[in-house]
Amino acid sequence: MSGTESERNNHKYSESLFSDSDSAQTLARLKEAVVQERQRRKAIFLKYILPFFIILLFLAGYVLRKPVTYIFRGPQPFEMPPENDSGHDPVESVEKVQQKFGNPEAAMRIHLRFMEEAYAPEGILELAHSAVESKPSEIFLTLEFRQGTPDEGDHQILINGQSEVDLQTGGEPRRIDFRQTLKEEDFILALESVHAKIYGNGSKPLKLRLSKELLEKRRQQKEAAPPVILPEKGAAEIKATDKAIILPDFKADTTIISP
Repeated sequence: MSGTESERNNHKYSESLFSDSDSAQTLARLKEAVVQERQRRKAIFLKYILPFFIILLFLAGYVLRKPVTYIFRGPQPFEMPPENDSGHDPVESVEKVQQKFGNPEAAMRIHLRFMEEAYAPEGILELAHSAVESKPSEIFLTLEFRQGTPDEGDHQILINGQSEVDLQTGGEPRRIDFRQTLKEEDFILALESVHAKIYGNGSKPLKLRLSKELLEKRRQQKEAAPPVILPEKGAAEIKATDKAIILPDFKADTTIISP
């Protein structure tokens, strides 16, 4: 075969491999692939990226709203809040600091108010709770822990709205004023006396006493307390204690020694 025929055959073979129709199809597929890739990227942008930027833009606007307002409007004059607008109902606030026990319809009502629960007399609180537990249908107890007004004082003990209770002890009248005393013995006498006056002798009388647990606690505290050191002179006027150290009187020698 001559060289010319060989070249002619190779040219025909090349034309069969790389025909014009194949090139056009390949180019069309490439263009279609490019268009599809653009559409895919556009769909990803619209679905994922664009919402994120919109949310980020809203967040930035929310955070910067005050500075932007300040730039365009300038500082605003300060306004005092209305005196009567305290933001809460005073009646509701009182209800929140009150603890109530017993029967709200009871004829005997006890009201105790102290500045803080930690400083409230432990014996008074125990006796009040004991009275309600003994007569739950006949006594209503209200506890408050708050700062009192100047007229109310540091504490309040009211029995049926009164801070004073009149007693008949041994045939002689006696008045207990809880504005002046916090003695547990007086509190017991007042509660028992008022209950007897209201409910009479027909019902079981109210009898109160401190619990054994509280008495034992006080005994242990007394034993753990350090001894009280008292001078010998005037020791009789000072209330005696179980643990006391009496110091002897010391009289300084004032004799002047001549030179």
